[in-house]
Parts: sequence; C-alpha cells; structure tokens
Amino acid sequence: LLFNLAALLVEKDHIVFAVTSKRHAIEAIDDGSQQVTLTEGLKNLGVKFQISANANSDEKVHSLITEQTLGISLSAAWIFRPSFIERFNGRIVNLHGQRLPLNRGAGGFSWLILMRQRQGGRVIHLVNSGVDTGDIVGSRENTYPDWCRRPIDYDKVAIKENTSLLTEFVEQIEAEADFQLAKQDESLSTYWPRLHTETHGLIDWSWSLDNIENFICAFDEPYQGSSTFVGERKVFLKNCRSDRGAGPFHPFQVGIIYKKNDGALFVAVDGGGLVVHEVKDESGESVLDDLRLGDRFYTPQAELDRAMIYRAEYTPSGIKGT
Repeated sequence: LLFNLAALLVEKDHIVFAVTSKRHAIEAIDDGSQQVTLTEGLKNLGVKFQISANANSDEKVHSLITEQTLGISLSAAWIFRPSFIERFNGRIVNLHGQRLPLNRGAGGFSWLILMRQRQGGRVIHLVNSGVDTGDIVGSRENTYPDWCRRPIDYDKVAIKENTSLLTEFVEQIEAEADFQLAKQDESLSTYWPRLHTETHGLIDWSWSLDNIENFICAFDEPYQGSSTFVGERKVFLKNCRSDRGAGPFHPFQVGIIYKKNDGALFVAVDGGGLVVHEVKDESGESVLDDLRLGDRFYTPQAELDRAMIYRAEYTPSGIKGT
C-alpha cells in the first residue's frame, strides 16, 4: 500500500519521502510488473526513503518535517509519541484497514476470518497518542466476497479499496477541501492484539469442524500455516475445506487421517471430515505424501496453553526476542 500511495503521489508531481522500518523494507510487493522488495520498488519510482529504527527519535526524519508536510501512516512499525505527532501540527493521519472504532489493533484479516466477518472497511483518522482513536477524516466500507477465505484473499480486495480511499483523500487535499471530522464512538470500540503465526496458530482438535477450518484459513497465505504435531514432528497445514457429509466420529477418532485421495488427507473431527491439501514441515518441505492412513494430528496441551497466554510484541526489526 505504501508503494501504491508513493506511485500515486509521484504521478501527481508531489514531493515524496518514505520512512519505513527494517522489517517492512524487505517485504515483497508487486510493482505492476514483477515482485520486488518495498525499497526496490521505491527506488524504481525515484522516491527517496529512510529505513529508521525509530521515527520518533530519528533526526533525519525530523529534518524533513516542515509546515507544508503531510504525514500519512500506513501500518507503521512505531507507536508515535506525542512529541513526534506535535511536529506535524495536526497534519498527520493514519489509514486503518478496519471499521473503526471496531477492530482496533493488529492482525486484522486473521481476526475477521476467525469471527466469520465479511463486512469490512477502512478509515483515515488523525493520529493522536492513542491506538487508532483519532478523529475520523474519511472512511469507506465494503463486503468481502465469498471467494475470500485466506488473509491474502482479503488483502487483494483491501489494497484496491484502500488505494481508492487514499486517492480520494489526496484529491480532496489538492482541492483544499474542508474536512468534516467525526469523533469515534467509544461505546462501540473493540481491540484485538497482534498475532504470531508460529506461536498462536496451533490447532485445538477438540474444536468443531467449522472452527478448525476457519482457524486454518486465518493463518493460511501469506503466513506459514496453522500448526500441529504428528508424533514428535511439528507440521503446518494450509488449503483445507470441510466435508460435512463425513462421520459422525467419536471423540477418540478426532485427528486421525482416515482417507488419502487425490493429493488430499481426510481427517476426522467433530462435525465431519477436514480435507487438507497442504502439509509442510518446519523447513517448508511438503510431507503430505509421508503421512500414512491412521496417523493422528495432535497438539499437546502445553502448546495450546502457551498460545493462549502469549502476547506478541513486534519491534521495527521483527518479533520481540528474535
């Protein structure tokens, strides 16, 4: 999205300077013709950029802020301090890809999938010292179509919608529009914390078929996949669907591979069969063909407990502690 906004502003002959973090700088983007890193894409646009450990204390970033500067935050790696926000004198906004005040925080599309929510939205709001709490400048809602099952599917739709809203916002700025700010209704607010796929994405096989399918979809592409164990071996599952015509199964059958057919595993769960098309090991190699009829997927309780109590914290370089 940062690349799309930069391209839009360059096309409109605005002076653009991008500030990004180390972990965002190396993320893959589609520049319209090929996959490149974010920084490679910015270079191709002729956009100057700074990879900053902390924009709040980065003097080079501070030196760029003038009375004419408009700051637009897009999934920034930092929580902006009041002293940094004040440098913009009310001219810094954030685009949040949810229907504020609902779904503040992070991990957005995975949480939407888990909650089976297809009503989506995005909001441009003023940045203040809270988390996604500033006055709303502009917003747009959409419904995610039925083909959206994985975060990457939601993201494809969201990028188009977000880019459209940002384009409208830039055009309003150029036209010197009088923005009507709207306060957020705190009585409607919800917040969801960041997720870490390897720690949080562990499958509890005692859940229903629908909940397991949703959970696996929530950690599917572009992520590593939901995880579980076969014996002592940790594996990651993606690309699944429900077979509600299978069963019924006894609780002691849950997790057992009862059929292999056409490159898929059929797994007994509460409510039917789970059809899994992709199983990989920790190195990313497929192990689907190695699994045998009668093997059981199982997640130790200690792993599930850790997933429930773990609070993921990210720094500009990545997950805290790594």
